Parts: sequence; structure tokens; C-alpha cells
Amino acid sequence: MIRGLWFFARLAFVVIVAVWLAERPGAASIEWQGWLIETSAAMLIGFVFVVTVATLTLARLYRIVKRAPVSFARSRRRQARERAGRDLTRGLVAIAAGDTRDARRLAQRSTEGVGVSDPALAHFLAGQAAHAAGELEQAEEHFRILREQTETRFLGLRGLIALALERGDDATALKLAREARRVNGKSLWAAKTLFELEARAHEWAQAEATLADAERLNAFAPQVARRHHVAVLLARADEAAKAGATADAIAHAQKAHELDPASAPAAVRLATLLEASGRAKPAARALERSWVERPHPSIAAAWAVMDGATTSLERAQRLERLLELAPDSAVARQALGEAQADAGLWGDARVNLTKAAETAGLTRRLGRALARVEEGAGSDEATVRGWLVRALDAGDDPAFVCGVCGTETESWSASCPSCRAFDSMVWGPRPPTPPAPLSQDPVGDALLLRAG
Repeated sequence: MIRGLWFFARLAFVVIVAVWLAERPGAASIEWQGWLIETSAAMLIGFVFVVTVATLTLARLYRIVKRAPVSFARSRRRQARERAGRDLTRGLVAIAAGDTRDARRLAQRSTEGVGVSDPALAHFLAGQAAHAAGELEQAEEHFRILREQTETRFLGLRGLIALALERGDDATALKLAREARRVNGKSLWAAKTLFELEARAHEWAQAEATLADAERLNAFAPQVARRHHVAVLLARADEAAKAGATADAIAHAQKAHELDPASAPAAVRLATLLEASGRAKPAARALERSWVERPHPSIAAAWAVMDGATTSLERAQRLERLLELAPDSAVARQALGEAQADAGLWGDARVNLTKAAETAGLTRRLGRALARVEEGAGSDEATVRGWLVRALDAGDDPAFVCGVCGTETESWSASCPSCRAFDSMVWGPRPPTPPAPLSQDPVGDALLLRAG
């Protein structure tokens, strides 16, 4: 519509100029080299206009003919890049579908289409396809090429880190992760991966500094970041205690306890260190504070043996205090009932253990404890056997379970003793599906490369 209006506007202008010249006749005379040319002014203006238009048209045609080879080559390259882009997209889809054969074919074709001036995406696709096919050496070669280019160094490092982790070479993965962190200090993935690798290598001081950077980048959810920070501090406390630096160990454990007062491992570790240094009252306050937040069997176990309690009766008397602080807690009832059973207080033990079963449900350990109480109290064999049978069908007892490999342990540790995953020990039953500790996202990597 606008183009049509513009055409009629120009046509109207020409008509107006022509009419204006026709209404104003005049003569023009040119004498040059013995030649005399006489014509009207309108004819002269028209002649000049025609010559100008013809000159401009010929100049434009000359430029078009002169640039034709370059334009043709540029068009061919553009078409090749478009075909290569389609091949790369199809190749990424093939990798996601597990079709490594088609992915490698498309990677080779895209390399030929893009040409040596822009091979980054093609190398990425070829590396991912080789990695998926289990040909790690070829994949490493492509990722190394990406690493050598400034624009794609981070992507190459990411691929090399994945290969190192697959080979179990944590030392190389850690070195590459530090380089990736230097290349892209704002990358959430780099911060998280470096932190996990430093924690896996038990380089706790560096891991704490990296975690602080990751928190500033919001790489972790606030609750996850706090839990990781507590785990790192407790690991540093253990490290300092082994080195004989008691003051540093207490400082780390105190900071962990302040970050998460409900953390039973933090409270128990702090109380143990404080009591060992002769500070029994602060140790008791730490356990009480955590117990009120969230009762836990490990807190009850640490509380029972404080103040030099050595006999079963003394431990049972101490645990009555925890029941006063959390009268509705099944954990408190069970801990006190088991201590009373050890002390031979069968009636009190029966009451507390029965209430624990009614509150939280019967577990195998609780069922066996009740069978032991009935046996100690002199109940008939059928009653004892009934509790043992019920214990066999009862639920699993909670424990510290690794969320990655499913390993169960009696005590908490910053790293899983089996798979070395960091901060994976959770109090509860065995998880149904173990998650992967380090995720890999080839499509996300491709988008990262496209973003440049």
C-alpha cells in the first residue's frame, strides 16, 4: 500500500514539473567547437534528465555484473550454513534419541557444510556423538579443539570435564573445572561443578570459598546452600580436630550449628567437641536447642552419656529431661524406653515404647525392644513371640541413607563412604530412585554455544 502511494506521488511530481516547464517556454543555445545547438529550455532539461538516468542505470548494471561472482559465492555459503544448521539440529535430536550412528553422519556432513571458518557447532555435535557412542578418545579430540578457541573454550572444557568424570579421573576434572570457573565466572554450572569436585576431593577450605561464590550467583536454592554450608563446616571441624586444632574445630562446628540449629549432626559434633574441652554446659545447651527444633536419636544418644553417665539407670534419668522438652515425640519415648529396658525398669519401658509405637508406628527395632521388655518382665512366651512376629512385618528403621547410591550408615558424614557423593546422607528410608550427582545437558550446551 505504501509503495503504491509512493509511486503515484513520484508520478504526480513529474507531471507537475512537466506542466510547469510547458507553461514557461524559453530558448537555450549552446556553441562548442564550431557547433551551434539551439533548442527549447524544456527540451534541454529533459535531455539532461534522460542522460542522468541512463548513466545511473548503466553504473548500477556494471556494479551488479562485477559483484556477481562474489554474490554467488556468498549465497552458496549462506545456503551451506543453513543446511549445516539443519543437520546440527537433526544431529542433536538424534543424540537425544540415542541414534549415535545418524548423529555422527550428520556431524560429518555439517562439518563439510559449515567449512573451516565456523566449525564450532559441528565439533560439538561430533564430540557429543562420539561420547554417546563410547568413543571417548575421538570425543576428547573434538572437545580439545573447542577448548583451543577463545569463543568456545568453556564449552570444550565442559565436554572434557564430563569425559574425565566418566573415566573416574576426579583430579583432571577438578583441574578443568577450575579453568572453566576462570573462563566464565558467572556460570552457575561451573560454580556448582567446581564445588562438588572440591568437596569430593575433601578440599574443604576451597569448597567453602567456592560455595560462597555459588551462593552469590544463586546457583543453589537457599535451603540447599545452607545445608551444603553446614556439611562443609562440619567436615572442616573434623579435619581440624584430627589435626589437633580444637579451637578451630569448635569454631567451625559452632558456625554450622548457628546456620541450622535443627541439624542433629551439627549439634552432636559441637556438643562432643565442647564436652571434650571441659565445657559441659554449652554442650548441653547446643543439644537442647537442636532437640527442641527437631528430636533425633543421635541427639538422645549424645545426651544420655553426658555428665559422666555410665550406668543404664543414669542414662535413663538423663533422658527424662528430653522427654520433658518434647513430650509428644516418639523419638524421645523410644530413647527413654530403651534406656529404661537396659536399666531393668520393665514397666516404665513398656509404657514409653508402646506410646512410641502408637505415635510413629511400629518399626523392627521398636518391635524387638518390646519383645525384650515382655521377656524381661516375665510375660508368657506367646506374648514375646507375638512382638517378634510383628517386628518382622514392621517398617524399616530410619537411618542415614545416601541419596545417590542408597548406602545406609548409623552415623552422618559429609561424604558418602561408598560413592563419595557430597552431602547425600539423609535421615530416612532408602530412596526409591538414586539421582545422578552431576547432570549433563548437551542440548543446553548447544544453546550456550549459539548464544556465543
